[in-house]
Amino acid sequence: MKRIILLLGIITLCFFESNAQSFELTPTDGFLKSSSPDLFITGSSDPEIRGQRSSGSISSPAVVSNNSALLEMIGVGHNGSGFTSDRVKIRMATSQAWTSSANGTNIQFSTTANGTQSMIERMRLTDGGDLGIGTSAPIAKLEVANSSTGSTNPSMRLVHSSATGFNRILMSNLSRSSDWMLSSNVSSTDASSRWNIWYTGIGNVFTTTGDGNVGIGNSNPTSKLAINHSYSGTSSFDAHLDLKATSTFSGINFTDNSTSNKMTVLSYTKSATPSANYLLFNTQDGNAMIIRGDREVTHYSYTKLGQSAPGIQMKKLTGTTDSDSQTLIAHGLDWTKILDVSVFINNNLNNVKYPPQENTGSTLEYRMYVNSINIGLANVSSGLQGNSYEILITYEE
Repeated sequence: MKRIILLLGIITLCFFESNAQSFELTPTDGFLKSSSPDLFITGSSDPEIRGQRSSGSISSPAVVSNNSALLEMIGVGHNGSGFTSDRVKIRMATSQAWTSSANGTNIQFSTTANGTQSMIERMRLTDGGDLGIGTSAPIAKLEVANSSTGSTNPSMRLVHSSATGFNRILMSNLSRSSDWMLSSNVSSTDASSRWNIWYTGIGNVFTTTGDGNVGIGNSNPTSKLAINHSYSGTSSFDAHLDLKATSTFSGINFTDNSTSNKMTVLSYTKSATPSANYLLFNTQDGNAMIIRGDREVTHYSYTKLGQSAPGIQMKKLTGTTDSDSQTLIAHGLDWTKILDVSVFINNNLNNVKYPPQENTGSTLEYRMYVNSINIGLANVSSGLQGNSYEILITYEE
């Protein structure tokens, strides 16, 4: 009987005008059956569909509890054997137990995936205005939760209507004095495809190309890392790249496809004493060079001072001449590689260093020779016997 009354009421509203501004349908269930039913709500102010919910009873309403539906819009369909249960729904619900001063709400959107029969919540707009896709408890204005384990299934996709257009995401504030923007472009080649970070007044401050090149201050990098230094520094310490470590060491490794071949540039900057700080160049075979904070440079192998020059090293020997006219000092080198030997004998009485010299008639003479084993100091005058000497040997690779 209630359904007949409801149907007659709706038909009456469709065909007759009335001065009334609203109407109420109070039966438990109501149906409007037609091959293509439509419902139009027309008014001179704001047409509204409003759900009014309470607990308790119609005659004695009580306060609503948390997660009580205030209004639901539900879609069902016929599956060939009968009408299904709910398959798509927009649910407007309470988000807390209501009081006279606390009336929090949310909106839940649910759908049923193809090939299934279970309706699942897909999106929620919370009481605080946060929108969650794939999550019912977002903690940001937009949170997207992706449960897919596939490496190519994105959480969000932006598609430009043009074949060469840039997709962009702009980040700003109310003042709009400056903006940050993320932009991307998929082009016909990897080298021309790019992903940019853009800033007002500067342009692209960071660029990554499709072939793996990275540009900082360079929007068209042609190497794996291209850094453009565009500002005018006020100090000799202004640099393109500043590495800071939480420990006392910071460094860069250079490695080829084989991890057994590696070059490391390592800095140690802790002590206030310059000589205690250093920059180390290290290869897989060991230390190659150290530059100390006081500018002292140490090479651990041969050094070439020109393209056609030999690789050389130096060796220093010190000691005291014998108390006779000849002193032999073992050099420990391949004597055929020795290029130069510089010798000084110190006269301890007058604090003068004497190089090899002969036939001067002085009591401060000697000569120097080199053989396969020793540096020989021969014909040492009495004034230089028992005195300290310094020998510097230069030898090639």
